Amino acid sequence: MTVLAAASALFADGIVLSTGSRAPYVHRISLYDADAEIISPKDEPAKPYSPSATCGKCHDHGRISCGWHFSEADPKAAPGRLGAPWILTDLRTGTQLPISSRQWPATYRPAEVGLTPWQFVLTFGRYTPGGGLGDKFAESQKDPKARWKVSGKLEIDCMICHSGDPRHDAMEWANQIEEQNLKWAPVAAAGLAVVRGSVKKLPDTRDALAEADPDADTPKGGPKVIYDAQRFDQDGRVLLQIKRKPPVERCYLCHFSREAGEKGRQIWRSDPDVHLAAGLTCTDCHRNGLDHAMARGVEDDGENKTLSCRGCHESGRLAAPRLRHRGLPALHLQKLTCT
Repeated sequence: MTVLAAASALFADGIVLSTGSRAPYVHRISLYDADAEIISPKDEPAKPYSPSATCGKCHDHGRISCGWHFSEADPKAAPGRLGAPWILTDLRTGTQLPISSRQWPATYRPAEVGLTPWQFVLTFGRYTPGGGLGDKFAESQKDPKARWKVSGKLEIDCMICHSGDPRHDAMEWANQIEEQNLKWAPVAAAGLAVVRGSVKKLPDTRDALAEADPDADTPKGGPKVIYDAQRFDQDGRVLLQIKRKPPVERCYLCHFSREAGEKGRQIWRSDPDVHLAAGLTCTDCHRNGLDHAMARGVEDDGENKTLSCRGCHESGRLAAPRLRHRGLPALHLQKLTCT
C-alpha cells in the first residue's frame, strides 16, 4: 500500500507520467495553445496548437529538447560521432559548403558563412523536427532582419517523428516554413487545421502572439487557423495516432540520399538498406530514452556499445551474420569504421 500511495503521489504531481508498459498508450487528448489554453474548434479567432504545451503536459519537454536532433546549436553539447553536415549550395557559382554547429572538422559554423539562426531555419528548417536554432537558440545571435516576433518560433514538433497518421504532411511543414509561418507549421502539417495567410507578406511590426485577423486574404491579414471540427470528439479531445518507435518512413523525411545529376541511378534500380531489407527498423539500433540521446553506433558509448556494427556482427546478436573478414588485415578494422 505504501508503494501504491507513493506512486499515486508522483502521478499527481506530474513527476512520473509513464506506464512503463510496451503496450501503446491511446493519445486521446486536449490540444493546448502557446498560452496553455485548451483549444476548441469553435474558437474565434482560433490559435495554432503548441506541441510543447500539448505534449509537455505529460512529457518532459525540457529534457527532450536536449536530445541529439535538437542540440546542434547548444555550446554545452558534445559534438558526438562525425555525421553528415548540412550542405549550403549556391546554384549560381556551384559552390557547396559543409555547415554544422557541432564543431566537426572540415565544416563551417553557420555564423562563419553569414547564416543567422533566422536564415538557417528558413534554409534548413524543413529538414528538422523543429527546436534548436528555431526555438531554444533562436535569438542566440543578433539579427535585425529576423522576424521571430511576427513568425513565432519553430518549436519541437513531436509529430514529425512520432506520427503514425497518414494525414501528417511533411511537405506542408516545409510550405509553412517557406511562408515564415513557423508558429503555424505543426498544426498545418498534422492536418488538424488549414492555415490561410502568409507571415512573409506581413510587416515586421505585427506580433505573432496577437489575435489573428479574420481577413487573411488581404496583405494585412495574419495566418488564420481553420480547425477540422470532425477531428474533435464530444469532449473537445483529439485522437492522435502516435508511434513510440518512429516508423522508417518518418526517418526517410530527412535521412535519405540518392545519386544526383542526369546520370544518377533511379531509385527503383537501387536496393534498400540491407538492415531494412532484413526486417529491422532504424530504431532497432538508433534507440533512445526520454532524453532523446540517440545511440549512434559508437563502440565506446557505454551501455550502448552493443548497438554498433561490432556489437551485432561479432556476437551474432539479433541473428546478425558473424563476419570473419578473412584476408583483411586487422589494422583496417582498428582504424576504419564500417560506415
